[in-house]
Amino acid sequence: MAIIYDTRRLMLMLPENAHLDALVDYHIRNKDFLEPWEPQRPQDFYTRRFQKNWIREQKRDIKKLISICFLLAKRDEPERLIGAVSVSNILYGNFCSAFLGYRLDKDEVNKGYMTEAVNKVVSVCFEDLMLNRIEASVIPTNIASKTVMKKTGFTYIGTSSSYLKINGVWQPHEIYEKINPNRKI
Repeated sequence: MAIIYDTRRLMLMLPENAHLDALVDYHIRNKDFLEPWEPQRPQDFYTRRFQKNWIREQKRDIKKLISICFLLAKRDEPERLIGAVSVSNILYGNFCSAFLGYRLDKDEVNKGYMTEAVNKVVSVCFEDLMLNRIEASVIPTNIASKTVMKKTGFTYIGTSSSYLKINGVWQPHEIYEKINPNRKI
């Protein structure tokens, strides 16, 4: 697996210690914007120490192929992180599936960056990881995220009540899936 994947406008990078300061900056910059859509964060989440530990955990999970987080940066501004796309709970065998999550900088929404990034990550999941299915969940009021699901070819399969605890409250989520069209039996 490549450490950096390119799209037309983006670089998707696996977390490294070199990203530490940019990662802290990203989270601080977007704290208020992302809060309604994410789990409650511990007090030290916005510190170098916490993010350094997170990078170490990500490296471990990537080696075990449990989860992969791709950090996003614009190709013309590679030092500034603008988001992330995560593939988690990767399971093989009869399941051969994973969950997809993503977040984007408040100043970069509605520019097509997340659609571009999700398309690339789905391609990596289907072609490199040889997964059969990817599932994503979206809070029903998150119109931007629902738009990403539609533009990237995910299919709505239903709504689950009290699905995830987001910002301290159990919330319903719309569930989407995408099936690998080229999966060999």
